[in-house]
Amino acid sequence: RIQERAYTLRQGFTRYRAEVMPKKAASTQKQRSYSLPRLMTAFGDLAPHELTPSMIYRYRDHVSKVKSQKWANVDMETLSHALSCMIEWGDLDRHPMRGLRFKFSAGTRKHRVTDQDLIAFAETLPRKWQLYISLKLLTRGRRKGEILRLTVNHLTKDGIQFRNNKPPYDEYLVEWTPELRTVVEEIL
Repeated sequence: RIQERAYTLRQGFTRYRAEVMPKKAASTQKQRSYSLPRLMTAFGDLAPHELTPSMIYRYRDHVSKVKSQKWANVDMETLSHALSCMIEWGDLDRHPMRGLRFKFSAGTRKHRVTDQDLIAFAETLPRKWQLYISLKLLTRGRRKGEILRLTVNHLTKDGIQFRNNKPPYDEYLVEWTPELRTVVEEIL
C-alpha cells in the first residue's frame, strides 16, 4: 500500500514508480526502472528533507565510476523528477538539486563535421539510405516518423502533405522542387 505522505525517500520512490512512471514513454520507463533501485539503495532510508547536495554529488561520482557517466546522468534525471513530484505531493519543501549542476556534460568535439564529411559518408551508404537522407533534407528535416508514414496518398499535385506528430492535427505541405520530384520518383 502506498502511503499518502512519504516519510522516507524509498516510499516517495515507490509512489513515483506506481503513479508517475506508467505515464512516461516506454524508453523513459525502461531507463528509470534501472535507476530507481540504485536510488532506493543509496537514499531509501533517508527522510526527504535529509537529502543534501553533497550526498547527491557523491552518489553521482560513484555511479559514474562503477557504471558510466551516461547512467549517472540518467540517475540524476530520475532523482530530480522524483524529488519534484515529492514537492508536489507535499513530502518535501525544497528541491536539493535546484540551481546546481548535477549532470555530466558531453565532451566537446575534437573535429568539426563539414558538409564534405557528410557527403563522403553518404556516398558510402546503400542507395535506399541515400534517398532517405535526400528526402529528409529536401523536406526541410521532417521527423523520421512523419517521413516513414508517408504513402502515395500524401503526394498531391502541389507537393507532399505531411501530418505532424506534434500536434497530430496539424498538416504541413512541402512544395515540389525538381530535386524533390526526382528523389520521390526514384523511391517509388
